[in-house]
Amino acid sequence: MRADPKKYIFKIFLFVLAASLLSLGEAWAQSGFDSGFAMPSVKVDMDAMQSEPVPMTLQILLYLSMLTVLPYLFICCTSFIRISIIISFLKSNLGLSRGVPKQLWVGLGLMLTLFVMAPVMTRVEKEAYEPFLAKRITYSVFLQRLSRPVLDFMRKNTRTNDLKLFISLSGIKPDHANSGDKAKYVKKGGKYVRTLSAASQKFEKTLKDPPFHILLAAFMISEMKTGFYIGFIIYLPFLCIDMIVAATLMSMGMFMLSPMGFSLPCKMMCFVMIDGFEILCEGLVKSYRYN
Repeated sequence: MRADPKKYIFKIFLFVLAASLLSLGEAWAQSGFDSGFAMPSVKVDMDAMQSEPVPMTLQILLYLSMLTVLPYLFICCTSFIRISIIISFLKSNLGLSRGVPKQLWVGLGLMLTLFVMAPVMTRVEKEAYEPFLAKRITYSVFLQRLSRPVLDFMRKNTRTNDLKLFISLSGIKPDHANSGDKAKYVKKGGKYVRTLSAASQKFEKTLKDPPFHILLAAFMISEMKTGFYIGFIIYLPFLCIDMIVAATLMSMGMFMLSPMGFSLPCKMMCFVMIDGFEILCEGLVKSYRYN
């Protein structure tokens, strides 16, 4: 069996390339240029952890961890949850799982998310970023002002029932004897004022200003619930079109034809004629509250 000469030529080329690189490295080392072309070395100094409050190695580890967590925070703390669920329902109901790339649907969700979160980002820029660049506030104040607009957005778009659920699950429960019709009222200045127990006061205070872990869980559940509500509404007209097409084909005796093949162009035509993307985007943007 005759060997292929192209393989030998390729091997010879690799050998010559490796030899030239080695010789070039030795020439640099002999001429004293090795310090300028040396690779950066990473050293872990255990003594630095005792002398410095936050050593560089831990800072790098913290930054890498933040880069890993940031995509999940973007998904969980923004409107991307509701928008992605609704777009997923729209894609499945239209039957375009193969016709349109997934990257295009994700890009549409990201575009709508950035548009919805634009007022929040503008507030962050004015209240936190610009004063911090001008050195009018400290780093701790910058972090507080950075998170406050996002937390306000999450709080205003979270259902009160979902928030109460996770506050109760965290161990903060109101006193039922001081809630509803059983609340105690004390006459002060000619008026009856509602009095709350210590547990109920703590519950009401947490409800007005919930911590991040409670607010995040309640916001995610609330967004998923709203997404499923809107997805159900989107599902109904497409279901009617499928039923009409299936009944029409059965009445014509076309049992061998797939109803999905005929309903797909009908659903696409109806969705385009009513300008479905404009209606969907308008409803999504208007469904969020900022004030």
